[in-house]
Amino acid sequence: MGAVVNVDGSLDRGTAGASSFLIGGITGNYEIGFDRDVSHCYYSVSISNGPGYFAFTQERFGNPNAVFVGTHRMSGTSTVATNVKFRLIVFCPAS
Repeated sequence: MGAVVNVDGSLDRGTAGASSFLIGGITGNYEIGFDRDVSHCYYSVSISNGPGYFAFTQERFGNPNAVFVGTHRMSGTSTVATNVKFRLIVFCPAS
């Protein structure tokens, strides 16, 4: 499964049943939902904004059908949450 998410959290494109949004309007905090439980799957996220930008994934607390993605950029010696377009791939091995 996968999704491409726009800066504003809207879904650019994705697997059937995918959805996405910016969580509570909080900068750099996204939820990407799917039509099944993904809590035991593997997640990979990529950003193509260039050097200094990074993202991380984790299970979405309280929603086993979703993945949390956080996006940031480097600013000097610290990081700053920032909204960026990204790609998420979810791989769920057969059980």
